[in-house]
Amino acid sequence: MFKKQHILFIACIVLASCSNESIPEGDWFVTFPSTSINIRIATPTTISAQIDAKGASLTEKWKLQSKTADVDCGFLIQEQTATSITLTIPGDTDPRCADELTLTLTLTEDGTRQTETPLTLSVIPTPDRITSFTEQAGNPQPDIQTCPAWDCLNHSDPTLGRLPSGELAIWFAAGGDRSTEKPVVGRAVQHQEIWELDTDPVMLPTGAEAEAWDTVRETPSVRWNATANAWDMWYLGYNISFFDDPAIGQAQSLDADGTKWPRPSAPIYRPKTDRWDESFLTSPGAVLGSDGTWRLYYTGASFARRINVCGSLNLKGW
Repeated sequence: MFKKQHILFIACIVLASCSNESIPEGDWFVTFPSTSINIRIATPTTISAQIDAKGASLTEKWKLQSKTADVDCGFLIQEQTATSITLTIPGDTDPRCADELTLTLTLTEDGTRQTETPLTLSVIPTPDRITSFTEQAGNPQPDIQTCPAWDCLNHSDPTLGRLPSGELAIWFAAGGDRSTEKPVVGRAVQHQEIWELDTDPVMLPTGAEAEAWDTVRETPSVRWNATANAWDMWYLGYNISFFDDPAIGQAQSLDADGTKWPRPSAPIYRPKTDRWDESFLTSPGAVLGSDGTWRLYYTGASFARRINVCGSLNLKGW
């Protein structure tokens, strides 16, 4: 979801005289039709500059960069002339190029002199993007069962997906009578707006060998993998406790409904000693960036908790 953002447009005019004498201040200037321009996502926008060069012969160069990161965003420019550019911000643009940008127009003649004229561009969200939520009646959904039951103590860390049947499903961590003092991972499916819990959890500590690194699995994050026709899951796994030996695991379902999850032999990430996340990590989730790189986000802690990102090109080499 795009929120209202601002893009800073800066025209930098770099000029010089052919003679050894300096050019008087004010001989060169740039004006724009407005002090503020609105841009809509996925809509081509042309920005023009009126340049008074006092008859000089100049060369022009446009450059577009992210203001928040060292990233070249020139790919957003579809057309350009000496006095204008046309740019488009696609809905799936790298966020670093959909936040604040610096557009620089450089005019040169033999030497240099610079003046800056800023222009603010406001990015307007597309009309069909969700900007607010309304609570649905009948919460909590699904309701927690009365003990004894496998989920009677709590539901937490839900992750949502749509099954091949078209029905919505959620996977979540829960506590109950199936695993004393250890969480399980359960699933519920929505049938005609009613969430129905599975009879049993989809992941249990009792399903692992005693020495397995992920005897316990919780805080699941699930994504449909169209290439493999299966679900991928990232989760917090540990054997002793989430403070003693936490690690991030990645599993893939054996069925399209996401009910069978074999255990990987090793985690995809385990924090090292003396790192900022050495004491604790949880809630991993992966997203595919517009640059084709998968990024895994998670919460980690040592003395202070914060969010970090690990990058991968193949969902395996974290």
